[in-house]
Amino acid sequence: MTLGFRARPNRSATAFRAPALVNVWDYSVFFHSGAMSSLRGSVEFLNTQLKLKLTPEQISDLVEYLKTL
Repeated sequence: MTLGFRARPNRSATAFRAPALVNVWDYSVFFHSGAMSSLRGSVEFLNTQLKLKLTPEQISDLVEYLKTL
C-alpha cells in the first residue's frame, strides 16, 4: 500500500494555522492559555473582545451550531 504524500504549504514565520472546529464541543479548555472552561464562555468572551454585538439568542444559536461540527 502506498500512502499519498502532500508537502506542507510554504508559510511565513508569522503565519498561523487555526485548528479545525471539529468536535470543539468536546474540548475541556479553550484558548491557548486554557482561560475558558466552556464553549459558551468562549463565545461570550470573543463577542465582548471583538465587539461582535451578538444577542444572547445569537450566542446560544452559535454555540448550538458549533456543537454540530
